[in-house]
Amino acid sequence: MSELTVHASTCETVPMVQIDDLRAEFSARLKRALSHSGVSEWGAGVRLAEIAGVTPKASSKWLTKESIPSRANMVKIADALGVQVQWLEYGEGPMQSSGSEACGAGAAADIATLFGQVTPKTRSVLERIKRLEREGRLKDEDIATLSAIVELINKRK
Repeated sequence: MSELTVHASTCETVPMVQIDDLRAEFSARLKRALSHSGVSEWGAGVRLAEIAGVTPKASSKWLTKESIPSRANMVKIADALGVQVQWLEYGEGPMQSSGSEACGAGAAADIATLFGQVTPKTRSVLERIKRLEREGRLKDEDIATLSAIVELINKRK
C-alpha cells in the first residue's frame, strides 16, 4: 500500500478582519480626497467611475468598503484628485506633496499645455515631472525646474 504525503502550503493567509480594516481605511482616505478636491458625496461613485474608466457599481464598492481599486486605477484616482498615490493606497506620507502644495494641487497636470511651446529635450523633462507628480514623488527641485521653464516661455511671448 502506498503512503499519501501532504505538503504544507507556503502561502500566507490574511485574516478577513485585517482585509476589512484595510478596505475601511482606504474608503475613508478616498472620501477625504474626494471632499478635498470638491467632489460631493452625492455622485462621487459616478465621478470615480469616469476617472478610472470602470462601472459606477465598481467604483461604489470602493466607497462602501467592499473592494479596493487596482494599482493602475489607484494612480488615475490620485492624479485626478491631486493626492499622493502612497497616501491614497496605504495612508503613508502626506496627503499632498510639499511640491504640489507649493505650486497648487495638480499643477503638473497643466504641463500638457506647455508641450507645444518647448524643445524635445524640455518636453522630456516636463514628462518626467508629470510622471513624478502622478506617482506622488514630486520634489521642490522639480517645482523649481517647472517654474524656470514657465518663466522662459513667458519671456518669449
